[in-house]
Amino acid sequence: MTPANFVEPIWVECKNTEAKATIEQVNTFVGKLVESRWKLGFLLSVAGFTKDATERLKNVGNNPAIPLIVPISGRDIDELLHHRTELQRFFKASIRRVA
Repeated sequence: MTPANFVEPIWVECKNTEAKATIEQVNTFVGKLVESRWKLGFLLSVAGFTKDATERLKNVGNNPAIPLIVPISGRDIDELLHHRTELQRFFKASIRRVA
């Protein structure tokens, strides 16, 4: 039996670079999640994501056989801080955008 407050582990990877996260970086993250058998991952990229990376993330989000990957950009984090959004609300909204 699972305790009511049990939280499944999630994988978080951060890209703190001036360049946008690429499709290769997204594919590497997908591979890590699939191998780990975790069901949820957050990929944070301060600079955002390239067009190809964004398309790949959309395709991954539509495939129930692949863990859910939630992209978070620096702009998302800026908005979080600017609006002083509660973290739980922010992450739930981020998940809803891709789920």
